[in-house]
Amino acid sequence: MSLSSLACPLMLCLRDHLLQLQQMLCLPLFQMGWQDLAERLDLFLYQNVILYNHFNEGGAAQLQFDMTRNLFPLFGHYCKRPENFFKHVKEACVILCLNVGSALLLRDVLRQAEEDEEEPGTPEGKQPSPTSALNELGVYRLAPCDVLILLNLRASWPGK
Repeated sequence: MSLSSLACPLMLCLRDHLLQLQQMLCLPLFQMGWQDLAERLDLFLYQNVILYNHFNEGGAAQLQFDMTRNLFPLFGHYCKRPENFFKHVKEACVILCLNVGSALLLRDVLRQAEEDEEEPGTPEGKQPSPTSALNELGVYRLAPCDVLILLNLRASWPGK
């Protein structure tokens, strides 16, 4: 895989501006600035790119590649674990890149938990909690309802 053509200008512009800021600002101010930028970029990409599109397997893989091999390494020059500043994007990629069987099982667990919440007195303990199911996948930031939204953005469900 290679960087998608639409992401190229963004990555180049981001790289150039980060280098300029690093040269112009004192280190503590630059650190605050790039960290704030990373967190804002995380929310922007999550809310305005990921949640506004549907993803087939190839599209989800391309998104993950663009983020993990291109965006995160841009910030890797300034810290050891840049993906920690992109938690929404990172976790969305995990959900979107699940194989179909795992995604269907997760969707069932999340839907069942929603139904159990709506019907008080329903016996619990049949299925794992939504939080523990998500944690097993490495998803800690996104709420179960947000994960359901992401699962519904998948274009490759059987019967679609």
